[in-house]
Amino acid sequence: MCSFINDSDVSGLLLTWNWGDIRNETYLHRFQAIQPQLTGPGLLNKAHKMIFHPLTGQCVKSEENSLVLRPCHDDNDGWIYSRSKRICSLKSRLECIQSTAEGKPAKFGRKWAKIGTTWETISDSKMHLATNMATTGNSKLCLDVDANNNIVTNACKCQWFKFVDSSRLF
Repeated sequence: MCSFINDSDVSGLLLTWNWGDIRNETYLHRFQAIQPQLTGPGLLNKAHKMIFHPLTGQCVKSEENSLVLRPCHDDNDGWIYSRSKRICSLKSRLECIQSTAEGKPAKFGRKWAKIGTTWETISDSKMHLATNMATTGNSKLCLDVDANNNIVTNACKCQWFKFVDSSRLF
């Protein structure tokens, strides 16, 4: 079974028994990244998506034509999840996340590429972002993270990513 929270961690996940103090700073840090930001009248920030990785509490960011996990509060990367199921950069709507092969880094491809650029949430949790790498059959790969925090694609197992709405400035 896939889990990023151990059963022993569930009791008193964030707060102590009296709900007055923080018990686990690690989990608090993970979830702070996706807490809604206060907004007020006159803010014209366009809503966009962040791609959140619950295990690390970080988000998918673009760095020099590669995709990596970095802190979410450095929200200089917004994403659009289009009706055509493409995950495109808010900065350049023509550049969308593309898979090239299993175990290889995910990269930016042009949105009209046919293979490896359409993504869907699969599994009961809806936290696997999968693309079909074959024109026929069922050859799905999911976004994953390697040991250096690079975004790669692998066979779909326990890789969790979640689209989170954001309206932060960047």
